[in-house]
Amino acid sequence: MSQKRVNTILLTGIATEEIRPYSHAWKDVTNTGRELKLISSLKLCKEKKMRLLYIVLVTIGLLSCGIEENAPIAPAPVVNVEPPEVTIQPTEVTVQPPDITIQPTEVTVQPPTVNVHPPAVTVQPPTVNVLPPDADSTPPIILSGTVTHGEDNVNPDLINTAGLQFHFNEAVTGTIKLTDTAGVNLNWFSNVAGQTAHLIPFAGQQLSRGQTYIIEIAVADAAGNPMRRAFQFVTAIKE
Repeated sequence: MSQKRVNTILLTGIATEEIRPYSHAWKDVTNTGRELKLISSLKLCKEKKMRLLYIVLVTIGLLSCGIEENAPIAPAPVVNVEPPEVTIQPTEVTVQPPDITIQPTEVTVQPPTVNVHPPAVTVQPPTVNVLPPDADSTPPIILSGTVTHGEDNVNPDLINTAGLQFHFNEAVTGTIKLTDTAGVNLNWFSNVAGQTAHLIPFAGQQLSRGQTYIIEIAVADAAGNPMRRAFQFVTAIKE
């Protein structure tokens, strides 16, 4: 006996014990020559396990038919497998929202205490330096006079009548006198007041014609600025 035949017999015995409870699934199994006719019903085997056992039964049946080595293999039977009918019933689910109650929280806000300290302000009085006016350092100036320095051909008759006058740019005090070229004072009356210096003729000391005379002025302003001048003039010879 070949080894393949022995394996077939062993598998047949094992399968017989396993499929005995399902022997009602077999209708007819016959062996005519080398052909295998198998009539089965898969409608009784809807579950996956039953279908698997059914396939095992078919395999065992084939092995138990005594197929010889090198024998031609019959074509596999056509098996129509109908899928099971599956009906899914929808399940009604009701979700109840939770009852949520929010309790208000009492909040007390304490205002901050702010202490405002006024800044210390020290006002320094401004320093005012009062400068005295600029000191007068300018001596008096003669603005006009009866004669000018170096003048000649002066009419002595007019001077002997009206005298000599000189005007300054500011009030002055001092002296004024009339002399000849030898420095002899003619002793005319002099008057220095305000901004005028005046010489008044003295009887017997009148001016002569064709003579040179000198007027000496020495005055000062209120600030003490001095001024000294000497005017020389010549009287006319003829009328």
